[in-house]
Amino acid sequence: MNNNNSLTVAVAIDSYLTALAQDAPSSTHASHKSTLCSFVAACDVGEDPITELTTRPASSFVVQQITSKNAATVESEVSTLANFLAYTWASAPKLIELSIITECLNRRSGTNSNAATVRLSSKLPEVDETAVEQYLKYLRCSAYGRRTHTIAELIVATASQPVVVRQLNTADLNLKSGRVEIPFSDRYAIGKYNLRPSQTVTLSGQHIDTLKTYLKYERVSPDVSKDEPLFTTQRGRLSLSHLRRSVRETSETVLSQANKTADSEQSEKQHSVSQHVTPEMLWQYGLVQSVTAQ
Repeated sequence: MNNNNSLTVAVAIDSYLTALAQDAPSSTHASHKSTLCSFVAACDVGEDPITELTTRPASSFVVQQITSKNAATVESEVSTLANFLAYTWASAPKLIELSIITECLNRRSGTNSNAATVRLSSKLPEVDETAVEQYLKYLRCSAYGRRTHTIAELIVATASQPVVVRQLNTADLNLKSGRVEIPFSDRYAIGKYNLRPSQTVTLSGQHIDTLKTYLKYERVSPDVSKDEPLFTTQRGRLSLSHLRRSVRETSETVLSQANKTADSEQSEKQHSVSQHVTPEMLWQYGLVQSVTAQ
């Protein structure tokens, strides 16, 4: 978040809309402006310092809209608020969006659902957390620092889409500061219209150690590469299909081991909740963990 205490929410909105106007269609700019102006008027936050702004006013605003607007409009307004806050805080719009939705649904707990709440609820990630945790446990014990383990940990730690993580270069990683630059997805306005190039994510010591092991012992230097991709094969950057295959093969090993030990009531129960893990499941798990931790 911006550290300038003199910067108000209204000024931050003007800055966001000015940046958006550079590349976004006029209809998109007008839609975002309408939502943000309504947000300021409804929540009376225009003169508040941006440093004090949280997702709570945004969720309060959405709760007000749910009873008076259709589901598609409410969903669009949540996306606009998430993009504005992501731009202002240089944070992930997906996590902000999920935080707004979670707070909104919690506030409406006990009330009748409608098309808007059903639509918002459908955006919350659903993942077999036990299956992912079993998978990560296996990697940490039996494949520490290998490519599949390292990329799995990075997807979870940054709560980023697999396609984004596989596109990272070594230059995006600063082991000394423990930070990694994660490009914004073009699924959101902040990335689609180049409002900001990336967000900075601070990694834990455990994740830094994993990356150091991978870079020292496991990373393959490709024969030909324009960049210096972080995750590689001999031919160059790791492809998404190769990533999916690697994750599935390791997941099959985890399931196979669960089958072999399914000779007690406890292990039968453990096997019953296990399933093949995918890169997308790792991302969904990372999202759940990040939103829960907030």
